[in-house]
Amino acid sequence: MDEYIEKAEKAQKIFSVKEKQFEKEIDGLQKEQATLKKSESQSSCEYIKLCKSDQLWDIENTALSYEEYDAFLRKDGVLDKIQEFIKNRDLFNQWKLNTEIREILNHHDLNNIVFYSWAQRNKANIPRIKEYKDLIKPSIRSFSVSQSNIDFLESIKNFFTDIVRNDDMEEIQNAFEILRSTVESGNELQKIIVRLQNAREEINEIIKGDVVLIALNECPICGTNFKSPELLIEHVDKYKPEFKTSQGLLYDNAKKIADKIQILLEEKIVKPIEFFFNKDNSFDMYESCKSKNLDDTATLLKRIKKILKLDENVVFNEESLQNLIIAPLEAKIKDVPENINFASINKIYDTYVKYIEDIKLNLDTIEKKRNYLAYCWNKSESERYQKLSSRIKLAQKKCEYCKSQIQHLKVIKNNLNEKRKEHLKKVVSEIEILFYIVDP
Repeated sequence: MDEYIEKAEKAQKIFSVKEKQFEKEIDGLQKEQATLKKSESQSSCEYIKLCKSDQLWDIENTALSYEEYDAFLRKDGVLDKIQEFIKNRDLFNQWKLNTEIREILNHHDLNNIVFYSWAQRNKANIPRIKEYKDLIKPSIRSFSVSQSNIDFLESIKNFFTDIVRNDDMEEIQNAFEILRSTVESGNELQKIIVRLQNAREEINEIIKGDVVLIALNECPICGTNFKSPELLIEHVDKYKPEFKTSQGLLYDNAKKIADKIQILLEEKIVKPIEFFFNKDNSFDMYESCKSKNLDDTATLLKRIKKILKLDENVVFNEESLQNLIIAPLEAKIKDVPENINFASINKIYDTYVKYIEDIKLNLDTIEKKRNYLAYCWNKSESERYQKLSSRIKLAQKKCEYCKSQIQHLKVIKNNLNEKRKEHLKKVVSEIEILFYIVDP
């Protein structure tokens, strides 16, 4: 009997725990349901697609979160801001233009437009200027008798035939040939002088050692045989100063030729080239362009041309930069009301408005979108409300079942307790009878 009572108590406790769980679930579901708007779902609502590409909030039968619906439909929400944009579109466009123009006028690349314009006009000349600056002029400046490399003349032929005259180039090349021949003659004399000096020293060594070799009686230069080494030394000593004098004259002449060539290079090459490029300050412009990132300047100029509708081939200098860009841009800045939050409208524009087809961007279509989103929201809320109602009913049924089982088990337990009491009374009564029998 006790075993059955214990089982009934355990079952009763299990149903009690379940009952509390279902009551807690019901309470949570009812609280969630209380936050929903119970409404009758509309049979239909006009759908209108606003955006060129699919946007989650713009697709048919959209399913947004509560926070997303609220962001669009609440007062001062996204749709209100889009309508505010539509009402202030012209002012917003002016504000945006003002903002862009001010950014351009303060841009660090604005003055570089002059250099960019020059570089565009001088695309053909820039390689020529570079060749002149990096190779030709340094070679000319370092030219001397000992540094008489004329490879740079080939660059002049390749780059500057329109500036340097052919007859001037021929004159310079002829002078170079004379210089080369003169220097080579001087070098040959130097070799002869060295040979004479070496021969004299060898003869002296032989004389000191009292050794006479017939081969050393022959002059190493002219081949004349002399009767004795002493006569050969006398011959060498006689002609060596003459050779040195001739060599000196050759080198002096080479120096004069080199000086003449230097003058020719300056007069016939440097001056014509620099005159040609200095007419429009090209060398200074080239040096300035080298230190600037003109790709950024090109992007900036493209923006300016779009705003001012400038011709693609317009030429800019310091004066035209002021007259064609700065002044016209400043003239396009107009006052806009300070009480309108254009920064907020701009954020809405970047996030939503720029995706909307322009033909559909009006107050009527935005209002239709508001109605459609409200319809989708109400439909979603109604469906959630009904689902929660079904879950609440199911949980309530389960809770009622637990309660009924607890009551049923309570009755069973009471019945078992009553039977146990009756059984105990009967047992006690039977024991008492035994006592009477045993002890009369």
